[in-house]
Amino acid sequence: MNIDELLNATQNVDKFGELSVLVKLSEKHKVEWFGGRDKFDILVDNIVRVEVKSCNRDNKWAKSKNWVGGFGRIDPTKFNILVCTSFDKYRKNQRFFIFYHDETLEFDEAKEHGLKNLNLAEENPIIQSSEDKWEKVM
Repeated sequence: MNIDELLNATQNVDKFGELSVLVKLSEKHKVEWFGGRDKFDILVDNIVRVEVKSCNRDNKWAKSKNWVGGFGRIDPTKFNILVCTSFDKYRKNQRFFIFYHDETLEFDEAKEHGLKNLNLAEENPIIQSSEDKWEKVM
């Protein structure tokens, strides 16, 4: 089984996102996947705490808003880097948006105190400054 088959074998949107980011980061970094064992998802080079948020943009909610992705319950106290990823229902056409911790502080407030939401429409200027900006990780 190759890596694409392995990634697509999971039906869990969150785990698919985490694992695909893990694979991407492992191309250039030492990574450790925490996947629920800690407050963040991935540790990069024993230093950088990465949180991953995922969205199937073909879901009814995202399609009704015409969003690239909707990412909720973001807790900026838990990470150094946030990676938001969206993909279609076939786990294809995946897009990655990378943010420094400080950038996430500007996101919309969620209903839960201290948490943030990010809803990305195609015309949102934040896409240009964040899409595929993997250099932010190190």
